Amino acid sequence: MKNWLIVIMFCFICLGCLQNNKKEELEDSSISDIRINQNTMKINLNNDEKKILQYLDSCVSYSGIIFMDLDHGYGYLSGSRLTLYKNTYSWAIVFEKTVYDNRRQEIVIELNFFGSDFKEGEALKKVGRVKSNVKYITLVDYITLNEISDGFELVDKSVDSIKVRGELLKIEHNPKLYKEKGIDIMDFDNPNKQIDFVALTRYLDEEYPDLFRASKEEKKSCIDSSLNEIMEIDEWYHKLYNGYLGYPLGTPPSQYETFQLISKVLVSGDSTLWQPTLKPNNHWKNWKNAGRM
Repeated sequence: MKNWLIVIMFCFICLGCLQNNKKEELEDSSISDIRINQNTMKINLNNDEKKILQYLDSCVSYSGIIFMDLDHGYGYLSGSRLTLYKNTYSWAIVFEKTVYDNRRQEIVIELNFFGSDFKEGEALKKVGRVKSNVKYITLVDYITLNEISDGFELVDKSVDSIKVRGELLKIEHNPKLYKEKGIDIMDFDNPNKQIDFVALTRYLDEEYPDLFRASKEEKKSCIDSSLNEIMEIDEWYHKLYNGYLGYPLGTPPSQYETFQLISKVLVSGDSTLWQPTLKPNNHWKNWKNAGRM
């Protein structure tokens, strides 16, 4: 009887060892498959225009990855730019827009990062999202704007300058100078024709564009440092594309020339392939609904 018990116990021990070995083999196999898939994905994204466009089309979901939005209701647009990057295995697009943010009541640059590999941004972590491609850079904070205000979002006529990135910029109070640039002054509840925050943002952006765009360091803050800049694009044709409850609304980027050309540039690394035929429309004058929420 004792001999049988010893045999049975020995069999259980052997069976356990076999199961553990099999489990380890499966785990090793899974890890290997994941690594292969990740490497394959990077190579395909880098060398396949179609996959780049599919990726951009997918940037409207609950994941926290959002597409480039020039028409967002919380930000009065004043400027925008695209920057393209590439190395042997990866690529990236950094989209930036400068706005007067009517919720924060600040002048900010919003950066959106796209690519086969990027670090998480900052904005959506606070609400528990898993991943974010958004980062904000404050140019003029709420306290500063509040100090120069006289009325709701109106500039005190006695204030002659404002500090942006450590530089004092002159505030013009003559409405004609704004009109010359096509900038409207808010007329509602503004009997003294004061310059409003939106008009000020757009005027200063036109006068000092370098101060109102992200630096090279800021743009690379959430992408692989080994990526090399291919080119900057300050004018392009853009169509509205966003998501509601996980469903895409608007025109996917894969469906028109702008991003078809961008995908060619990203695959080849050749900036001369950027030869758009569509008239640029990313200027704030073409997105009058932005900020009106």
